[in-house]
Amino acid sequence: MDTATRQVKLLRIGNIISFLLASGIHLAAILVLSPNIGTIIDDNFCFFTPDKSFIYVFWGLYYLLAFGFVFYAQLIDEEYAQKIVKGVIGPWFIVSNLVLVGWVRFLLAENFDWAFILSIINSVILAYVHRKLFRFFPLYSLPTHYRIANIWLIFVPFSMLVANWFYFAIYTGFQTVDFDGDMDSYVATVILLIYTIIGWGWIVFGWFTRRNRDGFFGISVAWLLSAVASEQRDVFLFAALAGILSISLFGAIFIVFLRDGGSFTQALYSNQDSTAEEREPLSES
Repeated sequence: MDTATRQVKLLRIGNIISFLLASGIHLAAILVLSPNIGTIIDDNFCFFTPDKSFIYVFWGLYYLLAFGFVFYAQLIDEEYAQKIVKGVIGPWFIVSNLVLVGWVRFLLAENFDWAFILSIINSVILAYVHRKLFRFFPLYSLPTHYRIANIWLIFVPFSMLVANWFYFAIYTGFQTVDFDGDMDSYVATVILLIYTIIGWGWIVFGWFTRRNRDGFFGISVAWLLSAVASEQRDVFLFAALAGILSISLFGAIFIVFLRDGGSFTQALYSNQDSTAEEREPLSES
């Protein structure tokens, strides 16, 4: 029996429609349109231009998991799912999808000023949702039967989105500034370090989310840094730094993995202060 409230049902419908619209336009801009996003990236090279193959793999995984959220996780007749859809995600997923539509339009027009503004807006929106998700639904508080779906179809996609839109803000923002001399390389290096430090902070300390770690945010940052390192290999020192920082993030996850007794789940998602008993999921009763 479907016990979802009218508000939850409307949010579900809005999530589905906006996701199909945004994903359709985004994928068309990657695969069909001319010029496409790949062409725009090639024509506007900067220090944060990524290797497109890394980006396509990233978005392929995101859409696979996001389809699971939109068409499965949010539709479960389960109290936790309804609380997350209504109380945490609310209308923000719809707004984020519409922002993506606008971002694609401005990127294809090579209007990086507006693409940067929309990147900042979506970064703020998704970081807000991400923080609420971790604050009010730490994984050790969820029942066993819902935990796996919660990790892979809700937590992971939103972790990926936050890391990705932070990166989009960096990439488009870098396109909007004219640097003098070698200043671009110095600024790029500082931004690279800041982006990595944010990744470390969420992996080890759970910054901004009540000390609830987010290893998949860190993995996403590491993957995007690898994309930069691969594409910037002709700029050896910058590429080497990006590669080393990417490896350091994977290393941080491995250290947390060992610290938490070899648990992959705990290495990715756990509270820094929780005890071993608290980290265990609730029973189904």
